[in-house]
Amino acid sequence: MSTLQEEFTVMGSFVTDGDADGDGEITIMDTTAVQRYLASEITLCGDVLKSADADKDGDVTIMDATKIQLYVAKIIDKF
Repeated sequence: MSTLQEEFTVMGSFVTDGDADGDGEITIMDTTAVQRYLASEITLCGDVLKSADADKDGDVTIMDATKIQLYVAKIIDKF
């Protein structure tokens, strides 16, 4: 298992809903980061973990990945 910091550059220490890879943009890679986290392939921690919880229910779940996908596809315009 790797940590997210080993694979992505985390830009600063702020929380942006849906930015699960910490690169400052919300893209399909954020969905992938959440899915890999749920599959125990990577570890999310700190602000990146908070950002991955797009629906802010306190848990990172497949619903967060789905919401990020909907946002990237412009089906929804906010979380």
